[in-house]
Amino acid sequence: EIGPDVGHFTGLCAKRGNFERLWLIEPNLDVHARLTRELAGRQARILPSMEALAEVPDGAVSAGAMIHVLDHLLDPAGYMRELRRKLRPGASLLIVVHDQRSLLARVCGDRWPGYHPQHPQMFDRTSLRKTVERAGFHLTSLRKAKNYVPPVFLVKKFFWVLGLGDVKLPWTDRLLVPVPLGNLMAVFEAD
Repeated sequence: EIGPDVGHFTGLCAKRGNFERLWLIEPNLDVHARLTRELAGRQARILPSMEALAEVPDGAVSAGAMIHVLDHLLDPAGYMRELRRKLRPGASLLIVVHDQRSLLARVCGDRWPGYHPQHPQMFDRTSLRKTVERAGFHLTSLRKAKNYVPPVFLVKKFFWVLGLGDVKLPWTDRLLVPVPLGNLMAVFEAD
């Protein structure tokens, strides 16, 4: 997985999947200890930079995931070409991005959380498909995605959209609710 953060998706794959080895590329060094704990007893390697993809052997990967990563890259097409070399033919790649044409983006306008300086790229259905297909993949599935978030997250974002800034509220992630927050989820297959 590229950009696993604290390892929610990776942890599910480790528990439910039949993977011999896990490659994780996570530039945020603050989450490496948690990732290491999440993957205890598994053959896994955590690489500390996006450029570390070069350390993954060509054709070694049977499945990949990039959840809210592609919109952070300055050269998403170039990175996708490099990633394609690491995947076996027929490998699946899950990608989740912010959808700049979503209803939420239109309603919130410039205050939509997807419009953030950390997102130099924005995608919609067409631009996502074209960017990834040019790198040697073909689309197998594309749909709107739901985020599972704590209700307090929604309240905090509501205050932010109103222009009230980052309101401090007690945080808990015990209860998660599904919410359409203007994201696309796509599955591609490597050619």
